[in-house]
Amino acid sequence: MIRGRFNENGEPCVQLQIAGLKIEVIVDIGFNGTLWLPTTFLTGLNLEAISTQRFFVADGHSVDAQVFLGKMIWFGKDIEVEIVATESNNALLGTELLRECSLFVHFPNQRVEIRKARKASGKAKTG
Repeated sequence: MIRGRFNENGEPCVQLQIAGLKIEVIVDIGFNGTLWLPTTFLTGLNLEAISTQRFFVADGHSVDAQVFLGKMIWFGKDIEVEIVATESNNALLGTELLRECSLFVHFPNQRVEIRKARKASGKAKTG
């Protein structure tokens, strides 16, 4: 399980290890990619640039951003992910990484938890 907290802006966050460095990211279910990280964080990491893509951001405008290939720790495993570089100061965790997870955000206690989802058995329960 990955536990997090709410930042000073009231946004649910978790801390991740990306390319060997720890960084706090906002859990953003409106972003369907993996990671959206500030270029200031990516500078000097020697990540492989793999493409430039167009993204539509929350206010509706589009931005062209460079996409890199990087490694991160996810539930104790070293995985390779696409990282979108942004001029923004916000680091975002997107839904691509959450596809096989359950996300619990408890506003009153300001708790955030990401859990690996259990696989469904595929058997329907009967009456």
